[in-house]
Amino acid sequence: MNTLEAEAKLDDYLMKGIVSEIFWADEAKAFAVKIGEHSATINHTQYAPLIGRLQTVVSDQQTLAVAKMFDADSRTRSIPNILSLIDDNIPVWQLKDRRALEIFLINEGRNETIIKTASDTDLILLTTEHYRRTLPNPQNASQCHLSAALKSVRESRNKVHAHNEAIDAAARTRATWGGAESLVAYAKDFLCVIAMGFLARWMGKGSDDYYLSRDARRTSQLFERLLKEAKLID
Repeated sequence: MNTLEAEAKLDDYLMKGIVSEIFWADEAKAFAVKIGEHSATINHTQYAPLIGRLQTVVSDQQTLAVAKMFDADSRTRSIPNILSLIDDNIPVWQLKDRRALEIFLINEGRNETIIKTASDTDLILLTTEHYRRTLPNPQNASQCHLSAALKSVRESRNKVHAHNEAIDAAARTRATWGGAESLVAYAKDFLCVIAMGFLARWMGKGSDDYYLSRDARRTSQLFERLLKEAKLID
């Protein structure tokens, strides 16, 4: 694989994989929040069962989107497979903005002098090593809150959504909005660093400044407008 081919595949994995799944997860969360804001009023209308069903659907959507981003299946456009793509093609990468990787690693506690004098190859290896070390792993659920969150998300997807197994709810951990949100934040931070460093794609400074977050809230805003036009809320 040459440089252009590697960059094209990375761009595909990032934009059609991580960016898309972040959008679906953010959209689902915003929709659920908006439903919650008006639940007291909606629950007294004839449309309460419909809106409740919508809330379940968006919760499922968020679970599936988050699970895909951390999927180890080699066929998926996921963070683990992006790391493998980068590591497997070390000789061909030409960093578009090495400063993005430098700032990230220094902020994570790496020695500034070592980072700034490192070769591009060493800088890439330090970056992927960091992400592999911090990547959530369900086997570490008892020691890491992100890993615990991913464990519950995967169990929800695998045992309920994907396979519809007759599993006792008490035998599995429950996915929470907060846990899923922490995983989405990790994915946003990862995306912003990798997209800028390797492709010069600006996606924001990180999870607190992710530039597509506003777009993901559009559906929830339209839903609220619909409720107002239907005179279900003031």
